[in-house]
Amino acid sequence: MVRYANKRAEMWGHMKEWCKFGRFPDDRDLSADLTNVESGYDGNNAILLERKDDMRRRKLGSPDDGDALVLTFDGELYEYDRT
Repeated sequence: MVRYANKRAEMWGHMKEWCKFGRFPDDRDLSADLTNVESGYDGNNAILLERKDDMRRRKLGSPDDGDALVLTFDGELYEYDRT
């Protein structure tokens, strides 16, 4: 079972799973938002996403469009067929 460090990482993980079956619109800004966020692991070996402050230090903007899309992947709000 995949472990996530927080709700944000969990929703991004659900979206990653959805990508195996779904597709995104051809949107350059959205694509940048979804690919600029780096990930790693915390001390408990749970997936953790890069903080927005760290992205700013890398001279990247906040992934607003990506985060807005990811909110639709809250485990209690969406459902998809994984078969």
